Amino acid sequence: MWLLLVAAGHAALFYLFRVAPPMASRKPPPQHAMMYLPPADAEVRALLSAVDDRYPGTVLRSEDYALMADMAALAQVTPPSVASWAQHVPELKSFSQPLVPQELPGLLQPGQPLLPETEPPPALPPTGPDNSARALSVVLDEAPGSRTIVEQPAWPDKLTDDTWPASGSVPFMLGVSSGGRPEYCLPLTPATGLDLEALRRGLMAMKFGATAGGGVQWLKVAVRW
Repeated sequence: MWLLLVAAGHAALFYLFRVAPPMASRKPPPQHAMMYLPPADAEVRALLSAVDDRYPGTVLRSEDYALMADMAALAQVTPPSVASWAQHVPELKSFSQPLVPQELPGLLQPGQPLLPETEPPPALPPTGPDNSARALSVVLDEAPGSRTIVEQPAWPDKLTDDTWPASGSVPFMLGVSSGGRPEYCLPLTPATGLDLEALRRGLMAMKFGATAGGGVQWLKVAVRW
């Protein structure tokens, strides 16, 4: 009997106190409400105007809306009109002078030369070594007012040959005494294919203007051809 009573008590407890997991319920997402105020409505327009007057800058309008509103306001105060040129159709005026077909004059007659005949060009000089085109001269590169060249060097006739370039310039440094005679001659740059010794001998035979006093004056000269 006790076993039956205990079994009945346990069954009553399990029936009265049941353990069940909570039921999961899905919540609906939050809904956002939006109110649209049509600006064409008179009441809405009055409300927006009052808000703009009380709090300037709070009512934001796009450029297109402002343009359309201005055009609508302008159309209300502007009387309707039709342009005078709207129905105009362009027409060509009649040409009073008669058209007479004429042949165009010819620009050139058959056999007529385009340009007048010119004299034949002079014959070219014979090609070959020309030492006269390589006339050597000495110029001052530095302080041209301090010394003047009184006597150019006497260059030998067979100084230049075919190995020399057509034109060039070789710098030298001259140590000139107070009497005007060079005492030192130093080439500043090495030159290939040129007879620097012959150029140096010619520069040593030069003569410059004399000075009142002082020692050796260094001048920078250039032999050019």
